This record gives sequence, structure tokens and C-alpha cells, in this order.
Amino acid sequence: MSTKQTEPAPVVVDEATGLPALVDGAVGDLTRWAPVADGTLSESTAETFVAMAYVLPRKDTSEATDKILRDLLNATTVDQFNESWEKQGLERLFGRQIAVDAVYLLESRYREGAGVYVRAEGVDVNTDQAVGFNTSSWSVMGTLIALYVRGMLPAVVVGAQSDEPTAAGYRPHHLQVLAVARKAAADGAK
Repeated sequence: MSTKQTEPAPVVVDEATGLPALVDGAVGDLTRWAPVADGTLSESTAETFVAMAYVLPRKDTSEATDKILRDLLNATTVDQFNESWEKQGLERLFGRQIAVDAVYLLESRYREGAGVYVRAEGVDVNTDQAVGFNTSSWSVMGTLIALYVRGMLPAVVVGAQSDEPTAAGYRPHHLQVLAVARKAAADGAK
């Protein structure tokens, strides 16, 4: 009789979402998924996150690499060279009130984190300018996913960054929720 222990199978990743695959409608073993394995998330929180994230609509990103490369090849100024990277993040919208009306789940090419990121789209409340941002921040993704799943969009949010850095020097992002959809507010949300 062999006493050799076998390693658990790696997490099966859903290619369409980048999240651990749902098996028969339930989240499978998450202990090998990077955010659980490295202690970022507890297994129960990870299970809730995955189940809720699966509800979000997907956004086609098949032409994203082509667009970024095309923008870089056509760049003639310092700002144009940096624009493709700077225009997608929440950082450029810190302090601005954004009425988020759409949230999408996208697969990330960076597998060491969640394997996914979230895209939010809406308008700047003060300028009526259409804006959107991508995020892989756990707290921002959690907020956006919860707002979507609970039917609380559109929601007015303000992006912010922690004043205190983590031990690793990172300053986490978060969203302050100022208002949510009227129907959700009537059902008990503020």
C-alpha cells in the first residue's frame, strides 16, 4: 500500500471568464486558486466572489491588443505614448463622481491574481462626459459586482486611494458609494 500523497488537481479555470470553473452550477475546490492559496481570500469569501462574478456580462476584448499596438505605432507625442496605459485605470478618475451604469467581467492575462478584472462604464456627474475604467482591485471589484448583482445600478461612486500604504508599499483603491438606483433604494438600500 502506497502512503504517497497526491497533490490536489489544479483549479479548473473557465476559459470564458478566467475564474475557477463552476461544476454543476457550484464553485469547485478553490484551495488551489491563487487568491485562496496565497491567503488573500478565505475559501468562503472566494466562493461568494466567484458565484457573484459569474452573473456579470462579458465584454469582448478580442481587439484590445491590436488597438493598443495601433495607438502606440501612431503615437507622435509623449502623452500619446502613455495614453493607452493611463486612460483605463480608476486613478485618473479619483475624486470625480461617476454614475456607473454598466459593469463587465473580463479575463485577465495575469493569472497570479484573480484571473479576471472588472470594467465599469458610466458618465461623470459634473461634466456628462462618458467615462470607463478597468480595475483588478479586490475592493473595487467587490463593490461593482455587488452593485450589479443587487440591481443597484446606476450608482454614483467616487474612486479613492488609501492614504496609508500596505507593507508592500501599495496604496489600495476603493469606491465610496454616494447613491444607488431608486428601485434598489426603495427596496432597502440607501
